[in-house]
Amino acid sequence: MVTFIEGLALTKPRPSMATLHRLTAAVAHQRGNRAPSYATVRDNVQALDPALVALALEGPSSYRDRHELVLRRRGPTARTGSGRQITLNSTSLSAGQWKTRTTLANDGD
Repeated sequence: MVTFIEGLALTKPRPSMATLHRLTAAVAHQRGNRAPSYATVRDNVQALDPALVALALEGPSSYRDRHELVLRRRGPTARTGSGRQITLNSTSLSAGQWKTRTTLANDGD
């Protein structure tokens, strides 16, 4: 029954908790089992992984925005508000010490 409850909870549009409980009770009676309580259905739905729920109900772009573990970055340069480009260069000094040199360059000036 847990798989059935999870499957229903991940359908789009998501049914209300009361609807999930009624449908689960109906299927349980058809199979000759006792119907789970409302609290059991609610606990199963709330135990779903939020990332899985976002993917199923809101789509892959919402999933990527909220739950992607990879840091997206373009490269070692950034732009300031004045349009100047900042380049970060790291150079090794000695045994584990690092020095970062920041270079500012004007675009077209």
